[in-house]
Amino acid sequence: MPFSIVLEGIVDFFKDHLLITLALASVLLYLLFQKPKTFLLIVSLVLLLIGMLYLTTMMSSGHMTIWK
Repeated sequence: MPFSIVLEGIVDFFKDHLLITLALASVLLYLLFQKPKTFLLIVSLVLLLIGMLYLTTMMSSGHMTIWK
């Protein structure tokens, strides 16, 4: 599964759920200006989890062969 398909799914979710998008954006903007350390911690944690999820789906789908 290419990364563009995963990203497209995330964008479609945020387009369909406008209220969740606005609430999440407002919380992130608040954290960005009021508590930048917490904001960076949350963003790095989310990016790490997204990367692990993407790697797991790539490995389980058979596109990545480590041992032949």
